[in-house]
Amino acid sequence: MSLVPIPRESMRTLKDKTDKEYRTRRVNEIVARIYEATMRHAKTTYATSYVWNIKKGSDDDDEFMITIINTNRITNALEGLFPGCSVEHTMMAKGSDGKMHDVSNMGVTDFFFIGNPPVQESIIIDWS
Repeated sequence: MSLVPIPRESMRTLKDKTDKEYRTRRVNEIVARIYEATMRHAKTTYATSYVWNIKKGSDDDDEFMITIINTNRITNALEGLFPGCSVEHTMMAKGSDGKMHDVSNMGVTDFFFIGNPPVQESIIIDWS
């Protein structure tokens, strides 16, 4: 095995470089899964939108997605893959009508009056 010398400056930035490579790889993996699921949905239904429930991805996705930086990178990548479509990161809750509704912009008071339903973090791709 050949050992490669690493200068001090490279050693100082090695952790940041490793973290950046990990984030890039994870973003690309998640984007690919969302892309494939959206395409499968568009090919098999007449619906004009697809909702990716972040918690239904792997357990690892949930922790990874929590940071807004990663969410923004994922939605930006999806916007590039689906030009002209709406790509949004939202918070969804099931209403009394049984349908999922965007509650991202609801105030705490409004949310209290609808019974404080469990919230689902989602990415929505809409091509209507």
